[in-house]
Amino acid sequence: LTTAELAAAIDAPLSSTYRYLSVLRSSGLLEESEVSGSYRLTFRVVGMARAARAAWGGMERLARPVLERLAAETGETALLIKRSHTAAVCVDRAESPHPVRLQFDPGQPMALHRGSAARVLLAGMPKRERADYLAALAEEAAREPTAGRRPPTEKEIELVAEEGWTQSFEEVDEGIWGVAAAVREQGRLVASVGVAGPLF
Repeated sequence: LTTAELAAAIDAPLSSTYRYLSVLRSSGLLEESEVSGSYRLTFRVVGMARAARAAWGGMERLARPVLERLAAETGETALLIKRSHTAAVCVDRAESPHPVRLQFDPGQPMALHRGSAARVLLAGMPKRERADYLAALAEEAAREPTAGRRPPTEKEIELVAEEGWTQSFEEVDEGIWGVAAAVREQGRLVASVGVAGPLF
């Protein structure tokens, strides 16, 4: 991508993006590509990705057969999602066998309040942290009431926490339905596992 494309993708000023690029280049994570003025990731990122996967622990290995079974039984894409601060991140997926399917890449972050798998993680946050996150969403919605969907209420999220699962309709992408459930380790929510696919 070019600097302008990167700036647009992260919604940052061009000047800030140049600074980020400089840091990433000096640390060996980015390099200039053959196309003038554009950048690509280096192979050093692959090593970091392996280290990040190892740091998450063995859950991905344990979840893999479950994801594959879910994808086979439902015919849709199965996802394992974890929380990273105020984002939900796909850490693994098993693809649907159908030609029309959800395209969701591991490592792709998403908002904690949109989509069933993310909302399960939001429901599992410590209550104070969750209240702060929801309050910030409500403030943003009050400032820009026409900008998007109504954010979830504390009561709605509390219900997800009690039930341990939820479903969503077109919250992340148009035409996509999803359902997800909490994954707990000794009572503590550590991830969510979900299935998503076209509504039709």
